[in-house]
Amino acid sequence: MRMKSGGQKSTMDRMSLKECIFSALLSILPEMPPDTAETNPVLQVNGPPQYVKINPDKVITGCAKLSIQHDVEFSKHTRKLEG
Repeated sequence: MRMKSGGQKSTMDRMSLKECIFSALLSILPEMPPDTAETNPVLQVNGPPQYVKINPDKVITGCAKLSIQHDVEFSKHTRKLEG
């Protein structure tokens, strides 16, 4: 265990690896994009993709929203399984 001067534990030592990773992710993840299936064709699941309406911005915000939603739901599921 690493000690800072004065015998204090470093912040890294006081936090679990999971807490450190979560903290790091929180500091780099964007806020939830406001996109919906009506405003972003990347989020539409009914019917074939509307390629003419898809542009790089829609892909970035759509994938970001799906990724954040997945992470939230996965975390909820994991906590439920842990009891």
